[in-house]
Amino acid sequence: GGSFTVTPSATFTIGQTLQTYVWLCTEELLQDLNYWQNNPQMNFGWLIKGGEFAGGSAHRFNSRENSLTETRPVLTLVYSSAEIFFMDGFEAPVGCGSD
Repeated sequence: GGSFTVTPSATFTIGQTLQTYVWLCTEELLQDLNYWQNNPQMNFGWLIKGGEFAGGSAHRFNSRENSLTETRPVLTLVYSSAEIFFMDGFEAPVGCGSD
């Protein structure tokens, strides 16, 4: 049940259990965050949809209601005011998605 957008804001393949996962920045993720910032009453989070086709392939993700605070999910945003960063001698534009 529920209501959600058919087009994913981001995709990621989940591997081993008991580790931290990082979804890379997409324009859609930024749009979601901006919308929720302007409409906090509409922030119901993201749906993490799995493709469990084989037995034993499901993964568990804790929610903000988990009794163990240290296992609750965390959203970390990293901002940069620079337009260009250098990595291994190569210039790369800082941004999200394609402009």
